[in-house]
Amino acid sequence: MSPPRRSHRRWLWLMLPLAALAWCVRPATPPIDAPAHPPTATAPKPRATPLPASPRPTGERFPPPEPVSPIAPQPERGQLTVLPRRDDGTPEPDARIRVQGCGAARLPGPTDGPAVYVVDGGEPCVVSGIRFDGLLAARVGPVEVAVAAGAAQTLTLRFPTARTGGIGVTIAPGDDGVRVVRVIPGGPADRAGLQEGDVIVAVEGTSTAGMSADDFITRMTGPEDTPVQFTLATLGDTGLIEEVVEAVRSFVDRPAP
Repeated sequence: MSPPRRSHRRWLWLMLPLAALAWCVRPATPPIDAPAHPPTATAPKPRATPLPASPRPTGERFPPPEPVSPIAPQPERGQLTVLPRRDDGTPEPDARIRVQGCGAARLPGPTDGPAVYVVDGGEPCVVSGIRFDGLLAARVGPVEVAVAAGAAQTLTLRFPTARTGGIGVTIAPGDDGVRVVRVIPGGPADRAGLQEGDVIVAVEGTSTAGMSADDFITRMTGPEDTPVQFTLATLGDTGLIEEVVEAVRSFVDRPAP
């Protein structure tokens, strides 16, 4: 036989207060979108202190180079400085200097300024210079100079202020003189009456027999607008005829490329 229903109802009424008490003390559940562990507040990072601005340069951008002694510390060597100058005393920037015979070594420096060499002390140096003026050139020297060991010396090479001029011929040296191969039309030689095949046997009174081409050119050329005399030997009806001719030197420019 089943127990009476009244006893079940009595236990039910006893459990209801206990369930209500458990519901009240249950911990609150955080919302779904909230973090389970809220972040710990951290102090903001300090901002980096900007570096002080560099001061603007005032004056030279780079310090000047330290002066370098041009002479090597060798007691058996000397220093030779060659100054190319014009007759009026101004510098000659287009000069080319050559030093031979004394173990010369040129020191680094500007090509249009003084030429400084370290040379063997006591040995003679042969110094020459050249400046190109169109198809011709002005030549100075050779000059011989000796520098004592451990000493310094300066040599001045004088170039003509005026440009170099010539008579406008192409030549071929020979045993009997210098033969004219070509005459430039309109040049000084053409105006003086020179023709191809003529033989120049003397320049300014100096015989050209056996003379080298360089020596002849050096004697024939000179400052423009200056006269030069030479002796021609031509074959006439009565034999060899010599005639003194004068021409005025003129500048001969290089032909256009």
